[in-house]
Amino acid sequence: MLVKIITILSIVTTGLVAGTFFAFSISINPAFKQLSDAQYIQAMQAINKVIQNPAFFFAFMGAVIFTPIAAYMQKNKEASILLFIAFGVYLIGVFGITSFMNVPLNNTLDKFVISSATPLEISQTRTNYAEPWNLWHNIRTTATIIAFVITIMAGMSMNTFQSKKEAPKDDGNTISVSTK
Repeated sequence: MLVKIITILSIVTTGLVAGTFFAFSISINPAFKQLSDAQYIQAMQAINKVIQNPAFFFAFMGAVIFTPIAAYMQKNKEASILLFIAFGVYLIGVFGITSFMNVPLNNTLDKFVISSATPLEISQTRTNYAEPWNLWHNIRTTATIIAFVITIMAGMSMNTFQSKKEAPKDDGNTISVSTK
């Protein structure tokens, strides 16, 4: 039972991060194209602060913690292999990229003071930030969706989503009565 709970936590936390990144890609990034350079920088600085919250950290770190534990605890070899693959994809493609690419860009942007910058500096800062940040964000979004699908496949291979109780089989001797 514990392995199923941890596997479900792996699936849910990976899915929450995949959904967060996907929603950002398809809704927030397109909206940002309508913002001036200064508005864009202010919005990203605000997002970079508010994303650092317990709910996001639980999901983001939960996938790093629950997935390898679920893989290790598996008695089902196929599920174990799939979870280790999902963990590798997530660790490199999501956690690694976020930690070594997106976060350093966020930290640099956080230090930029719009009020003392010229319009040219603001424009250059947006370009220098947005282009690499979006490239890495798209890669990590793809990686987290792949990891999420793999964790679902692992759950399905171990019958995580099926109850142990099965409907009684009709042995030909059962009479079914229907009341309307």
